[in-house]
Amino acid sequence: MKVGAENKKQLMMMVILLAVAILLLLYNFRDQIFGSASAANVQLAPIAPSSASGKGPTGRLNPDTGLRLDILESSRRVKYEAGGRNIFRMELPQVPKTPIVRDKGPYTVEVPPPPPTPTPPPPIPIIYYGYASPPGAPKRIFLQKQGEDTVFVAALNDIVARRYKVVEIQPTTVTMEDVLTNNRQPIRLTQK
Repeated sequence: MKVGAENKKQLMMMVILLAVAILLLLYNFRDQIFGSASAANVQLAPIAPSSASGKGPTGRLNPDTGLRLDILESSRRVKYEAGGRNIFRMELPQVPKTPIVRDKGPYTVEVPPPPPTPTPPPPIPIIYYGYASPPGAPKRIFLQKQGEDTVFVAALNDIVARRYKVVEIQPTTVTMEDVLTNNRQPIRLTQK
């Protein structure tokens, strides 16, 4: 077999990987290959005395595992009693049915109170004074906020006093919308 220059790198990688694999196998199977310590050579730690009785352990110990066989045997004798319920199935326990005793007297039915009626939205505090419409221009209306001296000149879809939008313009009424509460109210023409 002739090894060329291009295969030398691959050959080196294969040798390295093979060496790592052999080391891993030796590490994982070291007990079977090199032998393991027998159970007879292993020293078990003594069991601490029970705090309830104050005496040391009285049962026999299994030399291979260090388990107390008397405790295991007593736990094998315990019978599970769960009142007829299967612990391996997800179901609700049976509830005994009690007979319903009905009274023959008159019954009163409580009717729940009706839901509270929503409070009406507050009126929009805008006064409508009229409109002007020069030829070829959209209608402009004159509005004033109650309690203020400023007069607003607005067209359709304009916002007045930073809160109220002009939605519809009629000769005698203007429909305004409160943009914070989406409340629409018509406002009638006010004569001064």
